[in-house]
Amino acid sequence: MGVKLGFETHNCLIHDLAKATNQLIDIIGSRAIGANLDMGNIVLNSNGETLDETIDILKNRIYYTHLKNVYMPVGGGFLVCPLADGIINNRRFLELLRDIGYDGPLGLESPRQGDHDHFAQQDIAYVRRLLRELGWE
Repeated sequence: MGVKLGFETHNCLIHDLAKATNQLIDIIGSRAIGANLDMGNIVLNSNGETLDETIDILKNRIYYTHLKNVYMPVGGGFLVCPLADGIINNRRFLELLRDIGYDGPLGLESPRQGDHDHFAQQDIAYVRRLLRELGWE
């Protein structure tokens, strides 16, 4: 029927990292099952894979992608921040997705407090600019 389901790489779940998600997809053994890649969750794990490793592990199994970014303050914890800021290089992320031929949806995830409309406009403008610069549009 063309339906695809993706397990989100999400901390505190058995599919928290790319390697574990890939193993779960292998066990299930259905082409309808893939990954919802969320690097914002992977970077929260002290043993998380790098961006390049993550894309290499999941490759054509990425069915949906969350874009978000975080600051990792000294002393622990994390703060969600604009897509252009933080520890995830979203330009590189989109470049790697483009290079593997990813054509699935991109979801801008911004669980910041405050003016959600402002943050959404800021992040959408950033992503649109990146997509143009990387030749996606």
